[in-house]
Amino acid sequence: MWIYLAVLLVALAPLLFGVSALKRRLNAADRRTRAVLSEGTFIASGHRTMQQITDAHVDIVGYLMVVALAFLYPVAVLKLETFLTGVEGNVLIPVLFGAAALLWSGFRLRQTIRTMGQLRSGLVAELEVGYHVNQLMHQGYYVWHDVPGDGFHIDHVAVGHNGVFVIAANGQHQPRGSGAGQQVLFDEGWLIFPDGEDIDAIIQVRGQVAWLGTWLARNLGRPCHPTPVLCLPGWHVELKTTPTFPILNQKYLGWTIPGWQGETLNEEEIQQVCSLLTGRCVPTEDPEDISEAA
Repeated sequence: MWIYLAVLLVALAPLLFGVSALKRRLNAADRRTRAVLSEGTFIASGHRTMQQITDAHVDIVGYLMVVALAFLYPVAVLKLETFLTGVEGNVLIPVLFGAAALLWSGFRLRQTIRTMGQLRSGLVAELEVGYHVNQLMHQGYYVWHDVPGDGFHIDHVAVGHNGVFVIAANGQHQPRGSGAGQQVLFDEGWLIFPDGEDIDAIIQVRGQVAWLGTWLARNLGRPCHPTPVLCLPGWHVELKTTPTFPILNQKYLGWTIPGWQGETLNEEEIQQVCSLLTGRCVPTEDPEDISEAA
């Protein structure tokens, strides 16, 4: 039995280690690149999602290699056992090990492909919303993309005289064959799509707002109340009940946010918030290690 396990480990360990090392090198290269950016450098939207898609591609290559090894494993281990002992071994055990590796890698491959599909949809939504968020700069707003939180990233943040806005992009799939411009209904805190209901997107953006408000308040030394904004690219949003924050198609950001009565900020307060957000987005060993003197 030990020889089967040993051969399996010898075959898989370098592969898994190589995939892990490649992902670490790619992420380290990205951190080094971003670390030399000046504070005024503009970080495009969807950066974090692009990293996750790259990681998914690396994982898919690794799982495909495991699938190939699973077919070769029984033959290799039987040949090795015959060479070492001079006796032809039992074919059932290596076949079972190979089948187990094949099932595991196939399951993980299917999960990763599905995740990558979701990431690609999310990236399209982030880029589309990010384009319209960038247009707010022409109206005097400061914007950031992929703001790192505690274990998550905020898609977009805009800061202006009427407050801090946390803007989330929801890449909800439309039913096949439905065409563009499908309708979603907001009713009593729920998003009602043609193929089901969803509340997770609303809970998520509210959670991000709560975190950002707490973090800003701790660093500013005064309360801060950001406003959540949920964008649904490709959907016409009908409001059956009035939400407490904007839920809209991204095309309406340009006049919805400037007209929203949020938290009034003077120029000094805007610059303080901007300094903190810039420090948060500049890569460091610890995002919390930013100056609190803003």
